[in-house]
Amino acid sequence: MRPVALAWFILLSGCASNSVNSTDIDAEVLYPWGATRDDLETKYGAGRLVYIVNEVPRDEFAAATVKEMVSLRRPRAVAYEVFVRRNFGTGGQGYYSDYVFFNDQNRVLYAARRMAGTSTSRR
Repeated sequence: MRPVALAWFILLSGCASNSVNSTDIDAEVLYPWGATRDDLETKYGAGRLVYIVNEVPRDEFAAATVKEMVSLRRPRAVAYEVFVRRNFGTGGQGYYSDYVFFNDQNRVLYAARRMAGTSTSRR
């Protein structure tokens, strides 16, 4: 009986969550592929919109993201919008910037998150 109880304890302890009060929502959930820019601005307010038709973005993070996505054979964005959001994750201090890239129909192609001046996740 004891080995069975030990086995159950090991199995159930592996299912416990290791996250520490992480309530941040991933960028791909907030800005789903194909969502319209108007819908995002209705939900989250207006961000800073930049058109990048036939040019490299001046913002280094945006330029690196576009370069990475093009190298992965994803469509090239014609515009991006930066939404500043409060960090509710671990630590919960400061803000992060979500860069949302759009096609010529103002639909989401991809999004990237920048936290405190560093790139942290791209999709």
